[in-house]
Amino acid sequence: MHFLKQGLAVLIVALFITSCTEDSDCTPPSVEQNIVGTWTVTAGVATVEFEANGTLVDPSDDILGGVINGDTLSVKTYSIANDTLYTVAASATTTNTLDAQFPITKNECDKITLSVIGIPFILTRE
Repeated sequence: MHFLKQGLAVLIVALFITSCTEDSDCTPPSVEQNIVGTWTVTAGVATVEFEANGTLVDPSDDILGGVINGDTLSVKTYSIANDTLYTVAASATTTNTLDAQFPITKNECDKITLSVIGIPFILTRE
C-alpha cells in the first residue's frame, strides 16, 4: 500500500510539472506575414532580411545576387504567390536583372523551407 501511495504522489507531481511547462506549439501566420524579418540561410554567410514593403536585404547574395557585365545587381525585391518565393535582383544603374523562384515546401513559426532544384533550402528566424 505504501508503494501505491508513493507511486500516486510521483504521478501527481509529474502531471503538475508537465502542465506548468510552457506550451511550445505555434501556429504560423501565412508565409507572406511570417517571412517578414531577419533570417539565417542554410550554408549562408550572413543574415537576410525580408522587409514588409517587398525589399530583400541580402548583402552576401545568400539568396540571390550577381554581376552582369561588371554591373552588380544590388537592388533586391521579393514577393510570394502560390506557395512560391519570387525574387529579383536588379542593377541600380542599368536595366540588368536576374530573377529566381523558390517553391515554399514548409512554413513554420521560426523556419521556412524552400526548394532549390529539389534540395531543401532552410531559412531560420534570427
